[in-house]
Amino acid sequence: MVTSLYRLLGRGKPVTDADLSSVTGLAKKQIVKRVGKWPGVYRDEQGRVIGFWGLSVAEMPPHEITLDGHKLWAWCAWDTLFLPRRLGASLRLSF
Repeated sequence: MVTSLYRLLGRGKPVTDADLSSVTGLAKKQIVKRVGKWPGVYRDEQGRVIGFWGLSVAEMPPHEITLDGHKLWAWCAWDTLFLPRRLGASLRLSF
């Protein structure tokens, strides 16, 4: 489920519990319960996930990442070392 959340965020937009439910096959209730226990999950006013353990769709300069034309942000330079593998992609970084 961790990799699924990273990949959904990699699309460059906030992730709903329903989005995560549809890609994992878990019930929305299970998603809410599991994700609610994780540290490092940030949600917007609508309850959508906008940041998760080093990756954000909300602007957080200076660690900008471009993935398939989508602008994303890493929380720190260290995060850029593991994010490409989690996202299953090559990233372009700007510092």
